[in-house]
Amino acid sequence: MLGRQTFEDFRGYWPLQTDDQSGITDELNEVHKYVVSSTMTDPQWHNSTVLAGDWMAQVRALKEQEGRNIVVTGSITLSHALIGTGLVDEYRLFVYPAVQGRGRRLFPEGCDVPRLQLVQARRYRNGVSLLHYAARGRSRDQAWPPHPGWRDRARRPTPARVHGRDLARLEDRRIHESGRR
Repeated sequence: MLGRQTFEDFRGYWPLQTDDQSGITDELNEVHKYVVSSTMTDPQWHNSTVLAGDWMAQVRALKEQEGRNIVVTGSITLSHALIGTGLVDEYRLFVYPAVQGRGRRLFPEGCDVPRLQLVQARRYRNGVSLLHYAARGRSRDQAWPPHPGWRDRARRPTPARVHGRDLARLEDRRIHESGRR
């Protein structure tokens, strides 16, 4: 699930990659993507659906369906909305050893920060850390680790630059801020 701007950045970059050895391009081209937008009508990317109107109700309905986790990548405005309504069950955050200097916070000023319980912390040789938190009072729906290849992907971070912005590489298809129950 992506906000419109992040979706457009991804759509303008990932489908054009021809020599991606990580499998991310194939995954993003095949996985079903949801874009939250009040202005977009045609996503113009295979397996993509626009959530418009009462998109929050549509997200609640998606969470009730069987299937894979709902993953939010980037899309800080969308993340803030989901956090504010209590729809986020888990946070899996990759922390890179680089200081950006400024930017928007995951939990903005005045946000009712959920109580988080550390589920797992992993450190990689390249300095990247994975912090996996569960929102207290919510049940975990997936076993950890999510699949056998997750470690290899996390060891090879390679940021993508789109429109002059660094996009955090989708390290693992199961990293999610909002999970299905």
